Formats: sequence, C-alpha cells, structure tokens
Amino acid sequence: MWKKTEKWIVKWEILLFILIGVAIFRIPNLFEPYWYGDEGIYLGVGRAINSGVRLYSQIHDNKPPLLYWIAALTSGEQFWYRLFFFAWMLLTTVIFYKIASRVVPKSTTLATLVFAILTTWPSWEGNIANAELFFLLPILSGFGLVLTNKSKNIFWGGVMYGLAILFKVPAGFSLLVWPVFWILEKRPAWLKKCLLLGTGVLIPILITFGISFIQGSIAEYTQIAWLQNIPYLSSWTGQVATGIFSIKVRGIILALALAVTLGLNKRWGKLATILGVWALFDLFAALLSARPYPHYLLQMAPAVALLLGVADHESRARWVAGGVAMLLVLSYSLFGFYHYRGVEYYANFGAFVTGQKSLSEYRGWFDGQVNNNYVIAETIKSWSDENEKIFVWGDQPTIYPLSDRLPCGRYLAKYHVLDFFSPSQTWDELADCKPKIIVDMSDFGGSLSDYMLVRQVDDTKIYRRMK
Repeated sequence: MWKKTEKWIVKWEILLFILIGVAIFRIPNLFEPYWYGDEGIYLGVGRAINSGVRLYSQIHDNKPPLLYWIAALTSGEQFWYRLFFFAWMLLTTVIFYKIASRVVPKSTTLATLVFAILTTWPSWEGNIANAELFFLLPILSGFGLVLTNKSKNIFWGGVMYGLAILFKVPAGFSLLVWPVFWILEKRPAWLKKCLLLGTGVLIPILITFGISFIQGSIAEYTQIAWLQNIPYLSSWTGQVATGIFSIKVRGIILALALAVTLGLNKRWGKLATILGVWALFDLFAALLSARPYPHYLLQMAPAVALLLGVADHESRARWVAGGVAMLLVLSYSLFGFYHYRGVEYYANFGAFVTGQKSLSEYRGWFDGQVNNNYVIAETIKSWSDENEKIFVWGDQPTIYPLSDRLPCGRYLAKYHVLDFFSPSQTWDELADCKPKIIVDMSDFGGSLSDYMLVRQVDDTKIYRRMK
C-alpha cells in the first residue's frame, strides 16, 4: 500500500507542490470582509434565488445564470462562496496541468507555475471570485476535449464551452480558435466539426432558456443576460474606448494580428500558431468593453501560460509569444488597467492574524467604506426582521448579504438603476413595495414621508418605516 502511495506521490509531486502553494496563497481569500461590490451582487442575487425570487424578472444582474446559481448553492454567504471558489481553482489548476503535460510536456512545470501565479495573485484580482476565473475550468475542459479531434469529444468540448459562456458571454471568444485552426490545417470534415462544436455549445444555453421559460422569465432573461450586454459593451466612455482605439479599430487590429499569425504558421509551428490565435481572441474579448478591470485579462491566462511553455523549448515560437506579450503590455498601458496591491494584501492578512492589526484596521485596508457597511448592516438587523425587505440607494450592494436582507425591487446597486432603469420608476416601485429600511448613501429622491431617521453613519442615513 505504501509503495503504491509513494509511486503516486512521486508521479504527481510537482503538481502537489503547486497545489499546496496555490492553497496557501488563497487562504487569506477566505477571510476577506464583505467589500467587493460585484461579489455583493452575486451573493445578494443568490440569497434572493434561495428565497423563491425569480432571476431576471424579479432580481437583476446582467450576466448569464451560472454565477448566481453558485451563489445560491452556497447560501449567498461569502465564506462558503469563497470556499467553493477555492476548491474550484484548485481543480482548474489540476486540469491545466493535465493539458500542459499533453501540449507542452517539456515545460509543464513552467506553464503551470505561470498559470497558477496569473490566476492567484491579487494585483490583477486573482483573489476575487469573478466570472473570468470561474469559466476557465470549462474552457480548459473544452480545449482538452476538442484537442483529441474525436467527434464525440468535440461535441462534449462544445458543451464545456457553452457552460463557460453561461458564466460570462465573452468566454465564447475562446472557442473561435477551433474553426480557424481546422480551416488552416485543411482538416477533413471541418464543417461537420464546427457543427458538432456549435451544437454542443448551444445545448446548455438552450437548457437555461427552457428553465427561464418554465419560470416565466424568458423575456427578461433574453433581454438582460443576452441582448442588453451589446449596448453595455459600448457604455464605457473615455478617449481610448471611443477614440483612436474604438471597438472597430480593435477589430481591425485583431484581424491584422490574426492574418500575420496565420500567414506565418508554417514558420512558427502548429502549436505556437493555435495558442497565439487563442490568446489574440481572448485579448479581444478582454478589451470588448474597454473597462480597465484587470480580472478581464485573466481569460488569457491559459493561452499565455501554454504559449510561454512552448516558447521555452521552441525558439521559433518565441516570435508568437513575444508578439502576444507586446500587445498585452500595450493594451494594459493604453487602456489604463488598474493594478492592485499584491504583497501588501498578504502583509495586511499577516498583521491581522498576528494581532498587529485590529479587525477594524484589517477591514479598512480593503476599502474605506467597509467598516461603515458593517455598522449599517448591524443597524438594519436591529431595526428590521429577517423577512422584511430593505432598499439601499448607493453602490454598496454588499450591504444586502451582510445584513441578511433581500432588496425591495430588482436592483441591488444605484448604477444598475441609472444604467438599466430609472430613478423615478424606482420611487414608484418603492411606494408599492414599502421597504422596512431605506439606506440613503447619496441623493435619494424618493418619498420618506413614512420614514424616520434612526441612524446616520458618516454621510449615510438610515430610515425605518413607521407604518
């Protein structure tokens, strides 16, 4: 028994060491306060789903449903949601390692280390359970299946890509590498393969439409999760987004980069070409909205890590890797992607667990509003019952899961109302919903005639309904 165990450990020791490293660097993720706005929305929507609220028609966010279903599965509680994410990323790393051992067997360790660092380090939001990290698992699974070039596996690979899209629509760009590769290689029956892949992609998506139809929310699901995302991509303003690097210009640059990569494929080799094309499609997907959030770029992590693995032992592949790296660095700079604190993140956690920082100081490091939100949440709990709904007028959706209360209305953030609805209609809905608590964080325009001020936390006013 011990000999078998020893052989298994020796076989997988590199992967085990990497997984231990990933686990150690992710432990602080489990103990972060409720501070990240998007996660607050996911958790708030998840809690609403568990309470029987219909997704999209009665509670709003603009992504496909898988992220919210995971939040519902974890009871809308951040610790369990993060623990699920913790295990998910370990499994994602395992899948990447297995693919790397097939694609770049001479550089498996290097590629996996690069992937683990890119998807874990907090500077580019590797610590946050966003869709971009969740959909890497089905994308990698799909890539591994389609890579076998067997009809059955191509279909199931399509299913995996379809699941990735159900986390976030830009994940679909990752599968475009296959039709391009099949045409380039003049593979027989490429059209049949495209149909198999496309059918696989559509099946999980159509299942979600069926679920929405049964729930009576298909019109809202179609509009919010799919059609509404098209204008959303162009809603970000700024010189780069609307000027010289508009989405049309980005499309032209993508086409030129693809033409160069494909035109020189014989010189650079098949593997470098396919990974380069994959990375280019993912870069375009990351830049679609021109928003400067670094977690968008994490979609590129698998292709970039594998491409570096190829370049490590194939000199001709270094031209492709260098070109992708140059475009990535230029994009990071031109689009002004944010860069967050990495080493300081772990120093903050270390200071807290060793008693050098108080809980308040630890929480305040993440955001200046976090401690206030905890006070606001405790006030809400003391002035309302668990089954009573509240309304927060502001962009702090974490208050909903933090206070264990459901929103009065469909929207959990002020910017959702401004982007997708209107304040005046919101005030009309509140008059019918009659939330027990209204939290005014900035310029609330609805009626407060039936409410009394029970507490003020800095500039935030908390009102309780009197009747």
